[in-house]
Amino acid sequence: MTATTKSGMIKRGDLILAEEPFVYTVSGNQVDSRCSNCLKSLQQDDNNTKSRCAACKYSRYCSSKCQKIDWKRSHKAECPGFKLLEERGFRPPDHFFLMLKILLKSEEAFEQTSICEPYHNSPRRTYEDLIFHEDEMRLSKDVMDYVPQLRLILAKYLGIDDPRDLPSEQVIFEMFGKVKCNSYGILDDDLITCGVGLYLNASVFDHSCRPNACQIFDGARIYIRATEDIADFSEVRISYIDRFAPLKQRQDHIFEGYFFTCTCSSCSNPSKDAEMFALRCANPKCDHGIPCDQRAYLPCSACQTSLAPEVADATLLTVANFSKTLDEIAKKAGDLVEMRAAAATVERSLHPMNPLLASLYSTLGRVMPPTDENAEEFFGKAADIYRHWLPSPAVDPLMGWTCLEAAYESRSGDPAPSRRYLVEAQQILHITHGPDHPLCRKLPRF
Repeated sequence: MTATTKSGMIKRGDLILAEEPFVYTVSGNQVDSRCSNCLKSLQQDDNNTKSRCAACKYSRYCSSKCQKIDWKRSHKAECPGFKLLEERGFRPPDHFFLMLKILLKSEEAFEQTSICEPYHNSPRRTYEDLIFHEDEMRLSKDVMDYVPQLRLILAKYLGIDDPRDLPSEQVIFEMFGKVKCNSYGILDDDLITCGVGLYLNASVFDHSCRPNACQIFDGARIYIRATEDIADFSEVRISYIDRFAPLKQRQDHIFEGYFFTCTCSSCSNPSKDAEMFALRCANPKCDHGIPCDQRAYLPCSACQTSLAPEVADATLLTVANFSKTLDEIAKKAGDLVEMRAAAATVERSLHPMNPLLASLYSTLGRVMPPTDENAEEFFGKAADIYRHWLPSPAVDPLMGWTCLEAAYESRSGDPAPSRRYLVEAQQILHITHGPDHPLCRKLPRF
């Protein structure tokens, strides 16, 4: 356990907390391609039949060692329920699996504290310490209609037939609330969501769209590290969501996922946010952005050129539905000409420093074939945008990963750009991940 200094000051790069999950599960959309124990990607041989649990044929593993560990920890109890899932082709949401695992735990487990390395000397937490936004959830008709159904479905996969043996609706409601409001999406080294976990101590950290700390993972183990100097433990803030999304998308995501409204400095300044996610001016010689709010219908404040109303309508719609637009572009990966044409349409609509373009460029870089020379350029453009908006120095896991990909994708004859990106990635990742993280240990040393 690391103790705080007397002043309580946390320095940039300090490890604030490292913790194993109370329960976790591989994401439902990755259950066929991830180890259910360590969450690593499986080799695609024989459709992974050799790595399947022979009994339920649902869970998959990268090795017999991982399978034995998972069997002892939780799979022995959950295997019959998973067998029913596989037989019926039922793939419930991730919170269902977390709740199933919680219900299968022994009573003693609920009194145990989490295995963690806290930076702060506050008491370790138990499951009972988890809080959730009960009042807001009770106001949601969808939630209140869903809980009784969820209770019956959980009972079915637990093999419970007698209603008297079912956990009460209040117990299920509270469990659903604790899971929804406290779980983390588990990311792999490529920042792809591969699982969901409930962490008893890490759940204490509040959200901000302008965080001063970040969460990264090694398998299912979570690490919280400071990305800025923080005066006191109580001021640690992490981001639960994509901080580079427009205000409405962030607000919707936060309320739908966690049942509260964010009031951080970014969300409290909608005018500034609209300027950040700016549209491209209709004047090709003007590099000024057009805010993505009602000001989109006014003349540019720099050159007085106006967007045509129908153009403003279409571009604002692109911003509002950007995740769908991004999914559609990614689906065109098999046809590079069509994909690039669709991407170019978005580029013509948005200001060059709009963070949505960073997401676009990262997506293009990911889906480019190994022989394509443009992948480095795309990741480089994304890095430029993140660097523009992040406080200097730009310390963020996404920024570090983007620079790393730009370095690895470099195919130019000049090694200088690759080395420059690699040095920047190393500097960032040593802060966000720590020098002992497996990703950092693989980086070349300069």
